[in-house]
Amino acid sequence: MAPIKEQTRVLIRQLYFVDQVPVDQIAGVLGLSRRSVQRALVIRGGVRRRVVGPYHKENDS
Repeated sequence: MAPIKEQTRVLIRQLYFVDQVPVDQIAGVLGLSRRSVQRALVIRGGVRRRVVGPYHKENDS
């Protein structure tokens, strides 16, 4: 699967956040999958990753 072009990503964000078009409708019009549209809405580098290391919460003894 080819990555989404930045121009398409900007258009998806415009339609979703500003015009408040539903994800399913955006996907249908642009010929993309629902998942591709959802991924375009995620800020790059904002993926939640598993924390690695011997870290503990402050309250843990």
